[in-house]
Amino acid sequence: MSETYAEPIHYKDASGKFQDIDNSLVEVEENGEKKLRNAGNGFSVEFPKKLTKNTPVYKVEKDGYELEMFWDGAATEKKNNENDKDKTNRGNSGNDNSGNNGSGNKKKMRTRKVARH
Repeated sequence: MSETYAEPIHYKDASGKFQDIDNSLVEVEENGEKKLRNAGNGFSVEFPKKLTKNTPVYKVEKDGYELEMFWDGAATEKKNNENDKDKTNRGNSGNDNSGNNGSGNKKKMRTRKVARH
């Protein structure tokens, strides 16, 4: 008997074996910082235990790429790395090419290729 689901329920781990998806959050510590990370999926999602203006609100990582989201006005340090790319999200279709999203706030998104663990 086979079953069909509307969403994925398994992912392939690093060894190529199927594992159950587990998006429950577990506490981890990296470089002295406590974070919450999803327990098991084909990508990782992290949330800081302590949110500051210099920590991302969340970070998603898959296949060696990261996406970090910061609060508006948060100071983000540009990494001196050839793999870093700064992209400006222009917001709505009323783009005036100034980087404004219609509300007067600039939105920045930083992605970078990172080494696999």
